[in-house]
Amino acid sequence: DMYNSHSIANGRYQYIYRQNPNIVEIEHGVSEFYANMYDEEQFYDLESDPNQQTNQINNLEYADQITKFQTMMREYLMDTCPIDTGCKIPEFHLGTLAPTQPTNAPTTPSPITTSHAV
Repeated sequence: DMYNSHSIANGRYQYIYRQNPNIVEIEHGVSEFYANMYDEEQFYDLESDPNQQTNQINNLEYADQITKFQTMMREYLMDTCPIDTGCKIPEFHLGTLAPTQPTNAPTTPSPITTSHAV
């Protein structure tokens, strides 16, 4: 975690979420190495792109993996958010999953109500 940027990686993929994409590390020529450093969300296939040059965040071929990583990031941010009003979390844009593990994050009631006819 750095400058409200967070990363989750496994041996094959890396997902990066920047809560504030305008604040990034710029010293030592970092921007020359990472073309997508200002993207709010980044997803890399470390096997085919070990230098993280092609952001796959909108690539439908990775939709299942991206959704898994977004779910893990959302759970992490909700569990660690230090403010009562909630923290900014990534939006699902390729799909949704059930939580990967129990979370203490508050839940919101369903907007659907049922009425009983008499």
